[in-house]
Amino acid sequence: MSEILELIGDNSLALPICWSWSDDPIEVMQNRMDQFIRTIESAPTGLLSQSLIDSAKRTSSDLMHAFEYAMQGNVVRSHEVFSGAMQCLKSRLPVESESSFGIDTSKGTRLAFRARTTSKRNLDKNELFHIPFEKRFRVASERFSVPGSPCLYLAGSIYTCWEEMNRPPFHSLSISAFWIESEVKYLDLRQTPAVILTNTKEYLWRNRQEEFESYLIKKLNEIVEIWPLMAMCMMQVSEPNGNYKPEYIIPQMVLQWVALEKNLDGVGYASCHVKPSSPNSKGLLSNYAFPVKRYNSKGRCAELCNQFRMTNPVNWASLAAMDLHVGKDVNDYDIEIDEGIISDARETEYGKIERALVALVTRIKQGNLQNDGKVSRL
Repeated sequence: MSEILELIGDNSLALPICWSWSDDPIEVMQNRMDQFIRTIESAPTGLLSQSLIDSAKRTSSDLMHAFEYAMQGNVVRSHEVFSGAMQCLKSRLPVESESSFGIDTSKGTRLAFRARTTSKRNLDKNELFHIPFEKRFRVASERFSVPGSPCLYLAGSIYTCWEEMNRPPFHSLSISAFWIESEVKYLDLRQTPAVILTNTKEYLWRNRQEEFESYLIKKLNEIVEIWPLMAMCMMQVSEPNGNYKPEYIIPQMVLQWVALEKNLDGVGYASCHVKPSSPNSKGLLSNYAFPVKRYNSKGRCAELCNQFRMTNPVNWASLAAMDLHVGKDVNDYDIEIDEGIISDARETEYGKIERALVALVTRIKQGNLQNDGKVSRL
């Protein structure tokens, strides 16, 4: 069992991948892929099948070629190679649904969040949904954002929202909680080695050693299968102010691929800004991107409007002042604000805001508020 834990925690599998422009990004990623392959090839006999190792090597090679072609400016060839790699992986890709989406409120509804900085006292609900089609010029290049293509972005917790926005002042934030109204399926790239390790806390598996070992072997195989794809999506940005970011090449291809898949609605991915520090934090310290499926000249995607419901945006200060708390209805997870400074999220402002939003959603679903959570398509 210790051999499995050591393999999952090996430095060659650590994510995100840090690098700088003093190095060649192609060489950096190729070196990491080579280290990964050497690690799995040297795994103790019986842990990984040869067919799984061969599959991981093929995926690694294809993604590296796609990355290299894109870096050389050959976008057409890059997309061809990437599509081929995803087609080979397709039947083995992890797909999740509402059951692991965002936070569990213990009220039968799972919530995710979206925030925006604004000087307005109140925002309209539509101002916190995806950017409308007539304003597509505002959609910039981000990790899982293709310029000009609107997308609904959500975070699994208020804390993740705040970190992804580079820690803006609380008073400038307006926040909405989102829940799923009709079936949603998304490609799950949240299960990083660090997440697996946080879920192996000894107390969770006391007197369950056989089950523990079976769990570890299963997770190890899952990680090896998609690690090359997760790694290419988790290159930490070296130059935040740069106009060109090679770190976004593969994630943007993933989003475009998902947008064309009939059986997928989006992608869930681990944040590069926060790290898991407690069990069951996978969905909480993650992000979600749901690309529009049906374009129009203006308004919003009809499918996304049907799939999601949301609260009206509420200012942080107003939420903090609300006496609507619902005890321990939000998940118990730790957050690390700074090196060595860890706190239970429920005891922080983030937990307080989450509880207030849980209470609002509960009232909406009970019919105690006129707002039914629907989003206008116009």
